[in-house]
Amino acid sequence: MFAWGSWKTILPLVLGIVGLIAFGLYSELLSKNPIIPLRIITNRTAAINYFGMFIHGFVQFGITFYLPLYYQGVKGYSPLIAGVAALPQCATAGPSTAITAALISKTHRLKIFSLIGWAILVLGLGLFQDLNINTSVAAWIFLNVPSGVGIGILFSSVALATQNAAESTGTAEEVSQVKTMAACLNPFFRAIGQAVAIAVGQAAVDNQVKHRLGAAYGNQLAGLAPLVKYLLPDQQAIVKQAFVDSLRVVWWVLFALAISAGLLVSLTADHRILVKPAQDGEKAIKVTDIGTPSSFEPVTDTEHVRPDSQSAK
Repeated sequence: MFAWGSWKTILPLVLGIVGLIAFGLYSELLSKNPIIPLRIITNRTAAINYFGMFIHGFVQFGITFYLPLYYQGVKGYSPLIAGVAALPQCATAGPSTAITAALISKTHRLKIFSLIGWAILVLGLGLFQDLNINTSVAAWIFLNVPSGVGIGILFSSVALATQNAAESTGTAEEVSQVKTMAACLNPFFRAIGQAVAIAVGQAAVDNQVKHRLGAAYGNQLAGLAPLVKYLLPDQQAIVKQAFVDSLRVVWWVLFALAISAGLLVSLTADHRILVKPAQDGEKAIKVTDIGTPSSFEPVTDTEHVRPDSQSAK
């Protein structure tokens, strides 16, 4: 790996950014059938939620990748037991995802669940700061539960929000295609966040380890973790504290990103996600912002009814 200031690091980053900009301009200005219509992500509500999807993946993999290092390096667990120790996240994320989806289906609301999810996730990431050498098993189990619940809630609410906010006009088939594409972008942005989380977390941890243990241990944290329990007691204390302090930087990064995503959600529009289709001979109804009777207005397209996302801009 090269230093951050090296041209071998900077050049690929610059080329990647320039390539993305060029791709976007070509798709919007020259292509008759763009792979990704920019109107899907230029809507404010959609753009914020796609950013939230990126942060969601970032936090998810930040926890998944670096929390086992705490279990192995600090608590002395084997790789198998470190995996079992991930159950507080897994066992709560799955049910909270399903429950949130059911509540959204019942209430037809999205924004409130995203706000709740980010708030709980921020709380959980803040509690990670209490993980230390002497944290008991019962303590780390309860410290990890809120982050799992928050991640699970956001799996449902953010994914549905991006699809619901996608701008589209035209025939029912064209609208369906745009909505489908909007949904397919969710795992794309989440996967980017997951990949970036590994790189950013690795850089943060390596720098902290170099500062505390010396340059020789800079890129060897994962390999060092299973060996800590074989060190002499005084050496174990030093290395374990280095693990705690280094990983604490990662928890602060995740905490800050989750706060930023949660605050941005407050700027999004609050739409209903589902509208009952019109019966034969009736006018369809489309739903815009919730709250007043004037939010409901007749439309002529009875084949496909969607929430009006103009207010999201």
